[in-house]
This record gives sequence, structure tokens and C-alpha cells, in this order.
Amino acid sequence: MERTENTENRPSKKKSEVNERKKPTTSTKSKTKVRKKKRRKLTKEQIRLREKKRRVRNIIEIIKFSLPILIVTILVFLFILNTSPHMVEGNSMNPTLKNKDRVIVRRTKEINRYDVITFKPPVASEFQYVKRVIGMPGDLIWLEDKYLFINQQTTTIPKDLTFANQLPDGTIKVNISKDATEQLTEMKDS
Repeated sequence: MERTENTENRPSKKKSEVNERKKPTTSTKSKTKVRKKKRRKLTKEQIRLREKKRRVRNIIEIIKFSLPILIVTILVFLFILNTSPHMVEGNSMNPTLKNKDRVIVRRTKEINRYDVITFKPPVASEFQYVKRVIGMPGDLIWLEDKYLFINQQTTTIPKDLTFANQLPDGTIKVNISKDATEQLTEMKDS
């Protein structure tokens, strides 16, 4: 009797499975040796190129590290050159600046109206004055009662100013304290 096989129900074997069974087993040591790449000898030109690339990478890394430090150093240096610390002595700038306040002053040659400035006093002193600029060259400044008037458009002091609408155009009227009025009057007389 002949034997017939039904191949439809039987799982088929793939070629890869058959090939795997036929491969001899090797130890782990021999596998690592097989996988290890053989190093080929480099020519002198290739060695020089690799060294040059390595040097370029090192230089780029140094620049990446030192550039931010250099920029911050330059900014700090410029800040120190253009500013100076100052301690306020006295109460003449109250309430803006109080006695013993510490401020950083930016050095500049351009002064505008209402800037707070420091300057050496006309008398010998170890301290600098801190004052607000209220008048500019060419301004007319006068004092009446407890008011300080500043006008940059007129050349003569108007008489009998009782109402605000009688002030010349461009006049600024500032209410000042009694102490400031006395100090200004003393300066005017001397």
C-alpha cells in the first residue's frame, strides 16, 4: 500500500528554519571574533586629515565656551566705564532720594530738563551734589512767594502774576517749600 500525505494540514517548513538547523553551533568567543572589525592601516595623509579635523573641532569647542564669557566681560566692562556708584548725602532731594540712599549714576555729556545729576560743588567738599535740572541755558527763572517760575520763551519777568491765565506762554509754575525759598533767596542776594 502506498502511503499518501496530506500537505494541506501539515505546517510547512521554511527554508530559513531548515538552514538554521544545519548551522553548527559555535561558542560565544568565536562569535565575538567574527563580528569584530579588522582595523585597516591608515595612510599618513588620512592620519593628518583626522588630526586636522580633531584640532578644528577642539578650536570650535573652545570658541563656543569662551565667546559667551567674553561677551559678558565686555558688557560688564562697558557698564563699569559708563556708570559710577553714589551715596546721597542730605535731604535736599526728598522724597525722590532720601539721605544715605545709594544710586548708580550713568555718565553722560547730554543733560536734559528734569534729569537728576551729580556734580562737584563749587566749595571744597568730599561729597558730590545730587540735584534735579529744572532750567536749561536760555531759560528765565524767577521766584515769587512760594512759587518758582520757569519760562523758556520770554526774556523779561512779568509783574503782578495773580492768576494762572496771566502767565506767559510756556511758563512752568512750581510750588516749593519754605526752606527752599529761603535758600534760593540767599543765593539770589549773594
